[in-house]
Amino acid sequence: MAINRGALRAQVKLKCQKARYAPVFFTKNGVSVLDFSLISEEVCIITIDYCDLRNFFAICKNMCYNILLVKYKGILAPFMLIIKRVGLVLGITLFSILAYLLNGVILEIDVIGSASIYKNETVATLNALGVKKYSTFHGLDYGVLSSQLLKQNERLSFVSIKKQGNRLVVNAELSTVPPTVIGENKNDLLSKYNGVIEEIAVLRGTALKQKGDLVLVGDVLVGSYQVGKNGDKYPTFVIARVKILVTEEYFYSLENPTEDDARAYVKIAEFTSGGEAVKTSYEIKNNGVKVTVTARYVV
Repeated sequence: MAINRGALRAQVKLKCQKARYAPVFFTKNGVSVLDFSLISEEVCIITIDYCDLRNFFAICKNMCYNILLVKYKGILAPFMLIIKRVGLVLGITLFSILAYLLNGVILEIDVIGSASIYKNETVATLNALGVKKYSTFHGLDYGVLSSQLLKQNERLSFVSIKKQGNRLVVNAELSTVPPTVIGENKNDLLSKYNGVIEEIAVLRGTALKQKGDLVLVGDVLVGSYQVGKNGDKYPTFVIARVKILVTEEYFYSLENPTEDDARAYVKIAEFTSGGEAVKTSYEIKNNGVKVTVTARYVV
């Protein structure tokens, strides 16, 4: 855009040595100084014609002068402000669009955890599954990918995958038992007790029960498979822990039992139970003591 001399002025805040002599120096080098104000021995404000601005910048660069601020004055000053703001808005818009597009692109695949020594093998398996550097996160099923990594490397006992920025982070842990044991552990996790589920934690497999459910002996607690996004089932081994609360009743025959007798039999009942006693109660009857124990069992 061609601008006529005098239509636009640039007011520059400049830092340099011996700032009081700046007007003379710039005038000698072909830059007309229209106004000058000395702030300190090293800082001044110089007003020049916009047409001299390029030459002014070149001189400052060669002399290592520091330009602190540039303002515009004159009839075209409002247009310069609009141009600068439009450029800023366009820059922010383009940056936002670029950031949005790049957010869905895998820029790095990291493998952490004790099994990171198998990083090359893990990355190669992911590549074979179509997960590569510069591919997208869109449509990835992390559960299925984890199952495939476990299937391909029997030395792994646990794998979890997550998106962290533009990085696909694979947390892989080494198995502490021989691979054959893992290979044989492909059955569903079944309940061994009649009771109520207190807690269920599943690292591998599919939970078929939840906290508060009533279960019977033989019920499937965790299935030895994982379900993909499309509802497809993929076989896997089970890594899970289920706490079940079981109500147990004990009756101890005794003529005319006392409170002390009842408290003593409570201790016996807690010791007799095969689980961890979390709650006990008793009832004194004419011919004995009835003790109820809520015991915690772990499957």
